[in-house]
Amino acid sequence: AGGSMTVEGNATIRANVASTDGGAAYLEGGSFTMSGGTMSGNTALNGAGALVANGSVIVTGGVITQNTATVNGGAFCISNGNYTMTGGELTYNLALTGDGGAIYVSSSQANTDITIRSGSITHNTAGKNGGALGVYGQDGVQFVITIGSCTNHKDCPAGYHKLMGDDTKTESCPIIQNNSSQTSGGAIYLAGSYDAVMNMYCLVEKDNRVGDGVSTSNFMMVDGGTLNITSLGPNGEADFGKMEINSSIHVTGGRVTLSGTHDNPIFNEHVTVDVA
Repeated sequence: AGGSMTVEGNATIRANVASTDGGAAYLEGGSFTMSGGTMSGNTALNGAGALVANGSVIVTGGVITQNTATVNGGAFCISNGNYTMTGGELTYNLALTGDGGAIYVSSSQANTDITIRSGSITHNTAGKNGGALGVYGQDGVQFVITIGSCTNHKDCPAGYHKLMGDDTKTESCPIIQNNSSQTSGGAIYLAGSYDAVMNMYCLVEKDNRVGDGVSTSNFMMVDGGTLNITSLGPNGEADFGKMEINSSIHVTGGRVTLSGTHDNPIFNEHVTVDVA
């Protein structure tokens, strides 16, 4: 119980096999941090890269690739914990029969924060839902999911934003593309909690798909909860986000707020909202 694990520098964690959960690492009540190195070719029932229960996963760098979970979480499976990503690559991970090709998060006890501020999540696959990210909550448990950064984008190169807390520096906007699932939410699937809030500020998104791509949720399925997509700052400032969404979004049993200027955000595919 407790404790922590850090992967950094040129470390390589490869080809580990778990008959149950946590192919490369299993932590109960601790933290998994990755700032460099490679984690690849690991297999497990859930969380082929790592399973963390009642703890946190922090990714600031490194490459997590070609890990395979039989059920959920090709790279990471997190139970009652938090996920933060400010760099690194999650690519070509697989959840064979379940959800979260790269990342699977579930929570029934503790309030949960998921932040993807930078880094890339690409070419991951789920047998059911959420090729990049599958999130399951429970009513009464607060989920806050943040994608991108609510900071100045206007004076930055395309695909970059000012670093939060230091506007003299920039970092890349998150990249979520070429992920796939077979049932819904080609990239992102959020379900189970009407108390969940997803805030999206900036993103490079394209070529995510469900099945053969004929779907209303090629990018995202939100089943309950609130989805906020905005390029406005806290005081209504323009260009405090930057998004061009190229794959479809479907929201059912929840709310959607879209706000910005005439050319930001841009939606090149349908946003479908089911009305009871």
